[in-house]
Amino acid sequence: MEQEQAIDQLLATPVKAINLGVEDFAENLEAQGAQVVHVNWTPPAGGDPEIIAILDKIL
Repeated sequence: MEQEQAIDQLLATPVKAINLGVEDFAENLEAQGAQVVHVNWTPPAGGDPEIIAILDKIL
């Protein structure tokens, strides 16, 4: 029963989020009334594993 009460309490609190990269997601959360901090982030080398491996070697 305690767990259910904790879940109910959690779901009743306002949403607060830290959003990394996908600005549309942050905007949608804000439109629903959530408090959002957006971080403009992209993965290194566009997420290309081969380029990341090369960068890892030279850095």
